[in-house]
Order: sequence, then C-alpha cells, then structure tokens
Amino acid sequence: MRQARVARAGSPALLADGRTLSGAMLRQLFLGQCLVLALHLAWMPAWLVAIALLTAGYRTLQLRGRLGRAGVVMRLAGVAALCGGLWLHYGTLGQMEAMIGLLLGVYLLKLLETHTRRDGRVVVAIGFVATTVAFLHDQGIPMAAGGLLALAWLVHSLVWLSGGDGRRAWRESAWLLALSAPLMVLLFVSFPRLGPLWNLPQADRASTGLTDEIAPGDIAQLSRSDARAFRARFEGAEPVPAERYWRVYTLSDFDGERWRRATPERLAALLGQPEAEFVGEGRRAEGGARTPGVAS
Repeated sequence: MRQARVARAGSPALLADGRTLSGAMLRQLFLGQCLVLALHLAWMPAWLVAIALLTAGYRTLQLRGRLGRAGVVMRLAGVAALCGGLWLHYGTLGQMEAMIGLLLGVYLLKLLETHTRRDGRVVVAIGFVATTVAFLHDQGIPMAAGGLLALAWLVHSLVWLSGGDGRRAWRESAWLLALSAPLMVLLFVSFPRLGPLWNLPQADRASTGLTDEIAPGDIAQLSRSDARAFRARFEGAEPVPAERYWRVYTLSDFDGERWRRATPERLAALLGQPEAEFVGEGRRAEGGARTPGVAS
C-alpha cells in the first residue's frame, strides 16, 4: 500500500511520449475543477455537478480505451446543451449569474479536449479566473479560505505541468505561496477599496432599500442591499423588535404607469388642508442638518 502511494505521488505529468497528459495529471485537473466549482455551488445550478461527473467519466473511459476522443460535434453539442440549460434556468444569458454559469460550464467541458501540456495550462488558467469570479458572490472569510485552497491546488497543478513529479511540485508550490503571502497582506492593507471596475448587466433586478418611485413589473428578481437607510437612537431601554417598525413614507401618487411620492402641494390640494399639515421636520442627526419631510 505504501509503495502504491509513493508511486502515485511521484507520477509524472506526461506519458512516455512527452506530449500526452497522464491519468494522474488529468485527475489533478479534475479535482481542481471540483474545488473551484464548490466555491460557486451555493449560488449556481446544481446540475453543473452532473456536467463535471459526465466529463470526468468520459475521459476515464477514453483512457481505458473504451471510447475515442471527443470530436468537434460532441464538444459543440455540450456547449449548446450548457447554453440551453442556462437559458431555461435564468431566462437569459445576459445576466451575471448566467455568465458565471457559462464560464464554469466551459471550464468543466474543457477537460474533454485536454490532452497536451498546453491544454492543461489552459484549464488551470480558466480555473484561476473562475476562482476570482467566485468573489462576486461573497467576500466573507469562508469564501476566502476556500479560494485560497483552490488557488493552492491550481498552483500545484501548474508547477507539476512544468515538469517533475507531484511530490516535488507540492514543495515548490508551498515555496511560491509563502513568497507571495507578504505581498498579499501588503496589498490587502494598503490598496484602496475601490468599486468594481466592470459593469455586468443585471436583467430586471431590483434591490432592497428606499426609492422615490416604482412601477409594477419592474422587479423580476430581488437582491439585498447593505446601504444604510438611517440610524436610530433610543432614550432609555431599547423597544422589543415588534415595536421597532418605522413607516418611512408612502408612494401614493399614481400616473397610470408608476407610483411616486405625492408632494405636499398635491396632498394639500387633494385633501383640502393646509400645506403645513403635510410637512414635518425631523431632529438633527450627528453631523447632519434638518431636512423637511413629507408626512404620510
């Protein structure tokens, strides 16, 4: 048993011809795909796992001589099925989640045509991109830990593809990651927190929060916004959660297409009361100024 483990750890990345990837290297690439896919599964369709398993199963049978190489028709059919599944799931391919799903699907299907060292490097490069994209879902500590694990595995795959065996590649990968750790910490501390430099299209998506107007049918999918609406401070004991409810304003003016906040002038004219009845002034907040509001 120990000899088998040693042989597996010291397996070469290429076969004797010096061009074709070995079974051990293909397993390494597949496990890297599984790690990257795991970062996305909480937000992506679960049937992407089936694509990964079917692709790995086909390559396993091919290595055993039971199936031939996947031709162009099969690969195109796989991409078409992927696009069709994403279209049925999201209703569009222009949404951010659909684009991420397309990237992951192509990443998994790439194993069908991965035969040489160059193909293996392409798979690893796509894996780096897919790992980075996972942070569009979440930027918490668990995601960072999972991303670091996937990154270490991908770096090991890349080093192993450069030559040598798997055991030596682990030592070199650990050395490379250790050298890059100080730079990573320095950039985390000193680099300014900038907004995203890209703008992925969001189809019919709204977010929670306050808005001045709304129209029926605008919202097809709702996302949560962490923008601060207001601060509240209590004099004395804090009320129970059932009593901590604020009615901020009412959208009462409808023009046939959209709901808007009615102005004090319009409310006064409609209800025949003085305009002052519909204007209130809140208490001054720290660092802020009093601003008149519309009563509802």
